[in-house]
Amino acid sequence: MWDSISFIQTKEFLDGKPLKVTAFGKTWNTQFYVGQYKNGQIALQLETVENGYVREDFCTLTVCMPEVLLKDYEVLIKNWSENEEIAKSALESGFFTDTGKRVATGFVQAPIWEIQFDY
Repeated sequence: MWDSISFIQTKEFLDGKPLKVTAFGKTWNTQFYVGQYKNGQIALQLETVENGYVREDFCTLTVCMPEVLLKDYEVLIKNWSENEEIAKSALESGFFTDTGKRVATGFVQAPIWEIQFDY
C-alpha cells in the first residue's frame, strides 16, 4: 500500500523526467507528472513539452482500482486502446519493470509495473 514516503520518493524521482513517446505515427517529447488518486495510488500523467515548456496534457498512463492492493512502488498501467503505444514507450524507458501481474478490468487486463529507482 502506498504511503506518503513512497509517494514523495516517486514524485522526486519521476516528476518532470523526459520520455520520448512514439505513438499515432509521430514522436512526442513528453515529461512525467506524478499525482495521487484519492485512495493513495500513484497517478502518472504525461505532458507534451515543446522548447522546454509544458504544452498540454498528453495522456494518463495509470488507472485507479481502489479494490487492488498494490505494493510500494507499484502502479496499474493502462496499456490498451489509445495508450497501447504510449505504454510500450514507457516500459522501454527503463523507468519501470513489468511484474507479470495482471488485474482484470472490464474486457482488458491492467498490468502492474514497478518503478525502477536504479534507472
